[in-house]
Amino acid sequence: MKPNEPPQSDILTRFLMRIFRRNKRNSGSQFNQTSLLLTAKINPDEQRATATGKLSNPFRAAARAFPKFENKGTNKMTKQKEIWHYTVGLRLIEIIESKVIKPATANVPRGEKPVVWFSSNPVWEMTCNKGFQDKATGLIRTLTKEETAYYGNGLVRIKVNSNVAPYNFQVFKKLSNISNRIARVLENVAEQQSANPREWYVSFKPVPQSEWLDIELWDGINWNSILENQKLDS
Repeated sequence: MKPNEPPQSDILTRFLMRIFRRNKRNSGSQFNQTSLLLTAKINPDEQRATATGKLSNPFRAAARAFPKFENKGTNKMTKQKEIWHYTVGLRLIEIIESKVIKPATANVPRGEKPVVWFSSNPVWEMTCNKGFQDKATGLIRTLTKEETAYYGNGLVRIKVNSNVAPYNFQVFKKLSNISNRIARVLENVAEQQSANPREWYVSFKPVPQSEWLDIELWDGINWNSILENQKLDS
């Protein structure tokens, strides 16, 4: 690194912030910390763009800028499986800056323990599709995976070994102080969105970067490993 060159993490953060500001100017969308409740109206051109599934992911071009970190790999001795924290590109900015995945506190009732959510689904966690509110009608619906990628500035997942989040949903219900009513709501949402609670795992502690195996970026067709991009560039 040159003496006057900013850290690589700062380069990626600035890149993502530029994309975020551009998207916000172009779409008029409003984002908050509670959820990606998007108030922009989807126009026909955007609908056609998301329907193709061939989205231009700005994060693919930014992969080289991410700071290299050690790939721990899968622990073959204990046969640990890999699980993923699924999110969107807009959230990657905060995660990179803090170097930790923090437990989700939004909409968590008082007395319930917040957790970091993971999924063993190797394709996508359907409950990570975001909510959308049409400005014209006020109606709220759940976005598709492609629409979530479009409005969330890409899809991102962080891979860890399963021992990082060792509690499945059944154990979570016992340890988190979640009410039976809220637990049933989560299960009903999973059913409505074709998700499977048996694939859910949680950590009650923040998950630091030292536990991450990789960050993978969705290009509309495939997941792209940042570590693999670093290997090709080295």
